[in-house]
Amino acid sequence: LEFRRVLFRSQQLRDRFAFASLTTEMLGYAYENALVTAQLRRERGIFYTPRLITNQVLKMLPIESIQQDDRIILDPCCGSGSFLLAAFERLTSLLPLAWSSAKRHQYLRARLVGSDIDEFAIEVAALSLVVTDPENRNGWQLRRHDAVQLARTDLRSRPTVIVTNPPFKELKEKGTRRELASEILIRSIDLLAPNGLLGIVLPQSMLDS
Repeated sequence: LEFRRVLFRSQQLRDRFAFASLTTEMLGYAYENALVTAQLRRERGIFYTPRLITNQVLKMLPIESIQQDDRIILDPCCGSGSFLLAAFERLTSLLPLAWSSAKRHQYLRARLVGSDIDEFAIEVAALSLVVTDPENRNGWQLRRHDAVQLARTDLRSRPTVIVTNPPFKELKEKGTRRELASEILIRSIDLLAPNGLLGIVLPQSMLDS
């Protein structure tokens, strides 16, 4: 009987931790600092994007100038989901207040798209969105893709907004040196719908070269 009580209390603790105590900031920090090795961080240029930055980028983009039904936001290097969470808040702020929670979730689920080369990061991003919208089940459009190779055919719809913080990593091949971030920038421009909006974090070296 005592063992059952311990199991019951343990289950209560897990439930309360998952839905009452867990924050998206905690998930992002845990992913980068506890679940990713230092070597993998260097190899892939993994860096958690602070919400101050993601919120500012989304605030600067005139998303309201795009028709409500045409707003599709993609982060091709979503990591643990910082930009997707900021996009969630930005799109939500533009929706009618009379919409129900279920209708809002259905709308956002169809218009927030994320991909990353790290499959575990995608799981963390999905969990972050679930924590942000706990009343609704999962179903977010998050897939494993290499941002450099991401094609229009990999997406259900062409994004009208792209926001991302690509890995800062130098590519060396046959005596040439390229910035991975610049490769992802070129790919993002190709993926973006005509007259779309782009917000991207780039290395300072892009301004000097």
